[in-house]
Amino acid sequence: MNAAIRGVLNIYKGDVFAGRLHLVGTRLVLGRSPDADVVLDSDTASRQHAELATDERGRWWVRDLNSVNGTLVNNAEVRAHMLRAGDVIKIANFELRYAEARPERPVARPMPLHRTRVTITDGSGVIRALRELETPKIDASHLSNLIEFSGALLATEGEGERLRALCELMVSGTFHGTSAVVLRLKRRVLDRMEPEVLYGPLPASPVPPYISRSALRAVLSNESPVLASNTQNARQDAVEMSMMVTEMSAVVCPVGKTDTTIDLLYVTLPVRYGTAEWLALSSLAAEQFEQAQTAWVARELAQRQAVVEEELARANEIQMALVPSDFSSGGVDIGFGFEPSKWVGGDYVDAFETPDGRIFLTVMDVCGKGLQAALIATSLHTSVHLLMRQGLELAALVKTLNSHLVRTLPDDSYVTMVAAVLDPATGALECVNCGHPPPLMISPGGLSREVNAAEHVPLGFIEMDVVSAEDRLLPGHLLAAYSDGLSELENEAEAQLGSEGVARMLSELFRASRSGVVGRAAVGRSSTSLAAALRERLEGYRGQAVVGDDTSFVIAVRSAAGPTRMQTQPTFLL
Repeated sequence: MNAAIRGVLNIYKGDVFAGRLHLVGTRLVLGRSPDADVVLDSDTASRQHAELATDERGRWWVRDLNSVNGTLVNNAEVRAHMLRAGDVIKIANFELRYAEARPERPVARPMPLHRTRVTITDGSGVIRALRELETPKIDASHLSNLIEFSGALLATEGEGERLRALCELMVSGTFHGTSAVVLRLKRRVLDRMEPEVLYGPLPASPVPPYISRSALRAVLSNESPVLASNTQNARQDAVEMSMMVTEMSAVVCPVGKTDTTIDLLYVTLPVRYGTAEWLALSSLAAEQFEQAQTAWVARELAQRQAVVEEELARANEIQMALVPSDFSSGGVDIGFGFEPSKWVGGDYVDAFETPDGRIFLTVMDVCGKGLQAALIATSLHTSVHLLMRQGLELAALVKTLNSHLVRTLPDDSYVTMVAAVLDPATGALECVNCGHPPPLMISPGGLSREVNAAEHVPLGFIEMDVVSAEDRLLPGHLLAAYSDGLSELENEAEAQLGSEGVARMLSELFRASRSGVVGRAAVGRSSTSLAAALRERLEGYRGQAVVGDDTSFVIAVRSAAGPTRMQTQPTFLL
């Protein structure tokens, strides 16, 4: 994190100078409450009217805390505003004039890209996409390397450095590439292909690498990775490509797209690696590179925004893109809730279908807030989808994820999580809880109990063996997992909702959804309606209190049409 800008507030009440405040720490609350950090003695100021806080770059912001009369900056009402020297904050009859002394910092120089030329050749061999080959089996060590690669990309700011990392991975001892280069092609020029070399080739060579025109055309036509080989004696799961005298295989994967161009990773390999497995590994690495590019481009765009509202909207859009839309699968209806406490947050909530037709659900909470926690949450999203796509069982997935976090997380960070795999046909449930609030099951009548989950320490502390516990979601019942932003939610009297309060709130809403009403408000039966109602109840409980943590949850309701008997009937507690 950058050092905070040395900010100063000159405070005036009307035309009278009332004092000078040097901004220290990371957050100050302004309002008429005697407990506020800056007390504004005025009846028209709210008790907690606004806050001053620093972001990840050390800049000071002012943010209105849902005050009654609003907060003005330079005579314009704002929700949030990044302060610049000369800005005037107006709250009630107070003016707070902001000044600053910026610390000097070195200017980062972009690293030049490594570029050369390539030789385009024609070929007549067979070229196939991954979907045309047998389903590959990928070694766990390769998955671990890909997870580490994803984290490294998200921590690497320069595009040239990220391109080099991608090419170096392809020619490493793990991936066995003999050369790697990243090319840019114009979409509408198919006959005279003259690709621009964005990076490479690695390793550097005085002889330009040979690139197959037919392989490039194949990727341009379907925008998916392809595999080719120029040997007639390749293994059964390999394919042919006539492009060089030396027997060789190649994989070509998209790594970036615009309306007019497409960027491609082109890797040559020894013939024995011309298989579906190596195409799958290369395509996964290419996907991770694309995701990192998108994240960095979005971040750089957000940082360049001069208008605060646009910058906040873009940052929030990036974060919210990771939250899936409510959906139904196999008779299970699933809804989500996610709200960061500041501009971005460290919670990760997800649910999706697994390759075997079950449903994976998780809520994770990265220790900390802001950009660092958000980047870790983004990496978790990528890692979970990658591991689950390979068909790992729940315990193996959590163990692999923990091993990665032990090696890569900062010393002061960790991740709590609850993760479950649900069979929608039978209701069979596997669950693992690593230092997270316990998930709940709720009956149609509103009775609640904790899910039977195998308990472990939070992820990122120590290497550990992981086991899962079994339970069952009965027809017509609800499963809920949530972050501690719900149980630790405080109201204006600083009273926490608590896990009992969360269970009570969910039970009331679910019971009402089955009957149709709660008080005067109707509650729909869908998980989308339930999620909306829960968000509204949480906001009502908080009132005007300051948001202290991210809030996230996932709820799943199994259709009442299905098996109604089970060998062991669970005990529900009020």
